[in-house]
Amino acid sequence: MQQAMMRAVQFDRYGPPEVLGVREAPRPVPKAGEVLVKVHAVSVNPVDSKIRSGSLRLLTGRRFPRSIGVDFAGEVVGLGPGVDEALAGKAVWGATKPLSIGVTAEYLAVDARWCGPAPSGVDSAGAAALPLVGISAVMALDAVAIESGMRLLVVGASGGTGNAVAQIAAAKGARVATVSSRANLDFCREYGAEEAYAYDTGDDLGGRRFDAIVDLVGTAVDRHRGLLRPDGRMATPAVKGMPAAYASALLPGPRVRVVQMRPGRAHLDRLAAHVERGELRPVIGRFYALDEIVEAHRSMDTGHSRGKRVILIAD
Repeated sequence: MQQAMMRAVQFDRYGPPEVLGVREAPRPVPKAGEVLVKVHAVSVNPVDSKIRSGSLRLLTGRRFPRSIGVDFAGEVVGLGPGVDEALAGKAVWGATKPLSIGVTAEYLAVDARWCGPAPSGVDSAGAAALPLVGISAVMALDAVAIESGMRLLVVGASGGTGNAVAQIAAAKGARVATVSSRANLDFCREYGAEEAYAYDTGDDLGGRRFDAIVDLVGTAVDRHRGLLRPDGRMATPAVKGMPAAYASALLPGPRVRVVQMRPGRAHLDRLAAHVERGELRPVIGRFYALDEIVEAHRSMDTGHSRGKRVILIAD
């Protein structure tokens, strides 16, 4: 019997966005513990650019062709052995481990533990925009043990994860301050910031103290750490911030915790609850068709972001 085919984004070498292409590929068959998802939408994240460009080649190796993408939303159309039959036909969302399989394809066979029922109140595009940034945000706020009334500084607040951190923290009753570019000050205020500071206008944070800091940029972890109260907490998921975070364990003052996103049903269910309570809204900058994947990656490579880039794959 002839194997069913699908359209998928793949690349045969590391490089600029132009290495990406939409190709015919065999439709996957779900293995034990997996579900087959008809993908409706995926989003583009900075880690996708790092994988595509070869910045992470020591981890990703040289096996080609490779696929791309982490976040997805769609419908379960097949079950592998051992998967709960209640998932059949369900609308789901999820995120894979960034260095594992790519999701930018018409169909995806994925570990059932990496997806969950999509939240009500958002469509597939909105659902696809949230898992990676949302799980990262939840884990970062757990790391600093955010509570109502705490003063929280979010560095890099106009990006996807920073925006999610600000929204969820504000919903929990935290007093949120943000650092972004001047162009994004109003954007940050719209999504939870009581105070918004611009790194490109010389705004001085020196006289302020915070109970917690989440630094999504990582280029000035030591300086931001100095803004904490003596018993304050700080976390960063940024690769650039990891050396300073590890060094903080050996230095006087608060330790900086490193947060690494772990996909899983438990975090997705917590995230869905935030969405359904109206505490977290997807922020989408632009929609792209599957054939516009190169353009989406070119936009990602500019380093400027206000909302997620979402690839629409199926109605």
